[in-house]
Amino acid sequence: MAPSPGAMLTRSSGLALGSIGTCAWSDEGTVRCWGSGAFRYHAPTIVPGLSHVVAVAIGVYHACALLEDGTVQCWGTNDHGELGDDTTTARELAAPVPGLSGVVQIHAALYATCARKADSKVMCWGGNEDGQLGDGTRERKLVPTALPGLGEVADIQLGSSHACARLADKTVRCWGRNDNGELGDGTTTSRLSAIEVRELRAEELVVGDKHTCALLQGGAVKCWGLNRHGELGDGTTMDHPFPTDVQGLSDVVQLAPGDGMHACARTADGGVWCWGWNGDGQIGIGTTTNALTPVRVPKLRGVQRVVMGIGTTCAVLDSHRARCWGDNSHGQITGIARLETMVVREPAEVTW
Repeated sequence: MAPSPGAMLTRSSGLALGSIGTCAWSDEGTVRCWGSGAFRYHAPTIVPGLSHVVAVAIGVYHACALLEDGTVQCWGTNDHGELGDDTTTARELAAPVPGLSGVVQIHAALYATCARKADSKVMCWGGNEDGQLGDGTRERKLVPTALPGLGEVADIQLGSSHACARLADKTVRCWGRNDNGELGDGTTTSRLSAIEVRELRAEELVVGDKHTCALLQGGAVKCWGLNRHGELGDGTTMDHPFPTDVQGLSDVVQLAPGDGMHACARTADGGVWCWGWNGDGQIGIGTTTNALTPVRVPKLRGVQRVVMGIGTTCAVLDSHRARCWGDNSHGQITGIARLETMVVREPAEVTW
């Protein structure tokens, strides 16, 4: 049951990856970020002016924080209106998104941001050239704009050019670009408003760059969309415009959120399995060879949560520690001050 609009959200620690930066938040409500772009920190550094934070979402050059009172603050570049403040002016410091309250979830990708409210309404803002904001247009939105006709939304996931919502009845609706079948309706027709994914009930949902994956009851996973790099995990490189079984994967308890071209899952035994594009070593197996089916990341146990960036993956071990691998070209793993390598091929310890 969603909290009432006036309820205070519960603080808990977490980690979020973008394409060029990383942020972690503590159960004390502070945020530390490192990397390039909107983050510009040589090592994990407290973001000034932010407190009472319960979650952070990162796009490419912007980030947004959800506070425990249900309001949202954003910072970074703003060329597409991704900060939601009715301007295109960049902000170095976090500032409130005006008129937005009662938020229980935020998600950001590329140049856009979406928020789910306690009353199940979804508000989105920023870049919309592919219709990824789902309001029936391709016009950018400088302020939060309601998505019509979705119903009772339980989860919202935003990718670079498409987005999906999981409803309370576990059905899934997607919208935006569909060149590779990433909307899951059996076609390659792009949609400016939501359309239901065929014959699917999802426990959890993640949206990649041009593919989408769903966790099913019982721990199996289905994916659909672009499969050029093996993103769908079915052992082929054929695109699928409808949900397709990920091969050799069971007992999954969490899918990794992120808008890259690979996918990862955490299993009940605390292990991590990844598949898809591996050009930056983001699969975590010590090579840069793509994986067409899930491969277990070695030497990982007791993982609490997995998160992904476009070319980076992290396994969260506790409230202040993770092991990360993949693209480090902006210091998103080691911090800029320790930028010894552009690619971290095997899981490396990260603390904040």
